[in-house]
Formats: sequence, structure tokens, C-alpha cells
Amino acid sequence: TILNQVLREGIAIITQDAQEDERFSGGDSIVFYSIRSALSVPLKSKETVIGVVHLDKLTASQPFKEEDLQLLALICNQAASNLANAQLFEELRVANAELRGAKEEILRWNLELEQKVEERTREIAAKSEEILNLNQQKDELMGMVAHDLRTPITSILGFADVIIQHVDMNADQERIREDVQIVSRIAAEMSDLLNDLLDVSKIEAGKITIQLEKKSVRSLVLECYHTYCFLTEPKQLKLQLDMNGEACLAAVL
Repeated sequence: TILNQVLREGIAIITQDAQEDERFSGGDSIVFYSIRSALSVPLKSKETVIGVVHLDKLTASQPFKEEDLQLLALICNQAASNLANAQLFEELRVANAELRGAKEEILRWNLELEQKVEERTREIAAKSEEILNLNQQKDELMGMVAHDLRTPITSILGFADVIIQHVDMNADQERIREDVQIVSRIAAEMSDLLNDLLDVSKIEAGKITIQLEKKSVRSLVLECYHTYCFLTEPKQLKLQLDMNGEACLAAVL
């Protein structure tokens, strides 16, 4: 009863005879332990009761006095201060431990972040190199196609002039047919080149591949010879072809 009141109200209590004191005479602990004189002082830290120091006597011959209360109050004040400091020290210890854990966690996060940044940087560098290679391949292909288109376009224009001349000269139909067939073949070659050029998706994906196949040099030379001899004829030029085995020599006279 006495302890409950001290904890609840936060004030010291002294009684010289608890059995006769109306405040506590009916208390179970007072009756059970036959407590006579009692002294209870709260341990307070910043107006908060953190404990109680309780003294009691079972005889009433030498009851507690006010001097005893003042002395115990001084002791309790010092004890409460020490307890508060100990509690503060424990809180600081726990906070420091949490800070160390948080620091270690941050260091771990930083390490993981650095690793991810390095990994991402390597991926970007690889992609950049891949894009650079694709652009280089595309530029090479564009240059090759531009070069290959220039020759057939020149041939088509030349054969168009030849056909016009043959028509004006009332040449036989077979000769004109040959000229038109050559123009048709050259136009088909240009169409294939343009289809490859316009397929940009394959170029950017690096899916354009060069397939090597065997082709007779003799047949290739003869094809070119028959194509261009018609262009040299209107200009009073004669294209001669000399083939000896696999070797061949062409000259314009």
C-alpha cells in the first residue's frame, strides 16, 4: 500500500506507526508483516519515478524521524542520478551498436552499388562497341552498294542511248532485243542491291552476311565483255578480248 502510493504520487512517505496510521492501517502487507514504522522515498529522474527505497520496522520503540527521511532522500537522489546515468549509458551503447550496424549496412550497399555500376558500365561499353561495329559495317556496305550501283546505272544509260540509236537506224529486232535483255539483266542486279540496302533492320542487327561461292572467271569475263562491247561500239571503239586458258586480257582500241 505504501509502495503503491509512493509510485503513484512520487512523494516520500514516513509513518511512525503504520498500525495506527489511518492511511495504511487496513493494508494487507501492514497487517501481515506487522509493520509499525515505515519510510519510503521515490527514486526520480526528470519527474519520472524509476524506483522506490523502502525501510520499515516491526517495533514502535524507535520509529523513523524526519532526519531519517532527509538522509534517505539525499541517498535516493544520488542513487536515482546514478541509475539515470547508467540507463543513459546503456541507451548510448545500444544506439552506438545500431549506428555501427547501420554504417556496415551502408558500406555493404555502397559496395553492391559500385559493383552494379561497374557491371552496367561494362555492359554499356560493350553495347557502344557493338553499335560502333554495326555502324562501321553499315557504312562499308553503303559504300560498297553505292559503288556497285554506279556501274550498272552508267550501263543502263549507255544501253538506253544504244537502243535509241538502233531504233533510229532501223536495226534488226534481234539486235534491239539483245540490248533490252542486257538492260533488263542490269536492272535486276540493281534491284537485288537495293533490296539489300533497304533492309536496314538486318544491317543494324548484324545479320547481313557475305556468302562466298565459286564462279568461273571465264564466264564472268565473257559476261562483262558482252555487256560493255555494245557500249564501245557507238563510240567507234573496239573492245577486244584475249583469253588463254584461265588467263584473259581485255583492251580498248
